[in-house]
Amino acid sequence: MKYLLISLSVLFCLNLQAQNPISIPQIENYSSLDYKAGSQNWNIDQDKNGIMYFGNNEGLLTFDGRYWKLYPLPNKTVVRSVKIDAQGRIFSGGQNEIGYFFPNERGVLHYHSLKDLIPRQDRQFPDIWNIVIDRGSVFFRSTTKIFQFKDKAIRVYHPDMEWTFLGKGKGRVFAQERTKGS
Repeated sequence: MKYLLISLSVLFCLNLQAQNPISIPQIENYSSLDYKAGSQNWNIDQDKNGIMYFGNNEGLLTFDGRYWKLYPLPNKTVVRSVKIDAQGRIFSGGQNEIGYFFPNERGVLHYHSLKDLIPRQDRQFPDIWNIVIDRGSVFFRSTTKIFQFKDKAIRVYHPDMEWTFLGKGKGRVFAQERTKGS
């Protein structure tokens, strides 16, 4: 009986092995030295062609799987938020700047600022922390204002104290103020 238990134990130990690596995703890490931009990336989105877009401390950073390219904003500020719409416009928000990148006829990305569409009294604002796209509208959230871009015009929403959240769920856009809601 003793030899049977030892034999079974040895067979059991020989059968033990680590998880099969066949379906484990391959992960590759990149440093700021690889992509030659700021060390912090704030937001990410991917277009229909698989190109990745990153909100980076030095601008919009793109990666096609092989090459990195940096597109600074006109005011050379951080890009905190990135969101791509169905037409392929790459909306971005930074410090005191909102707009979108769109490729020209040669495929080179060019920036189109939306700041001139904002009413003059609302053109100063802090970081745009997130962007939500819903039914033809693009919403940009800073802590002091939410901008709604639709039909080549911008509407501004002001909180009583501070905007803390902007998101989308079940086909609706939700915003939360610090002093309201839970």
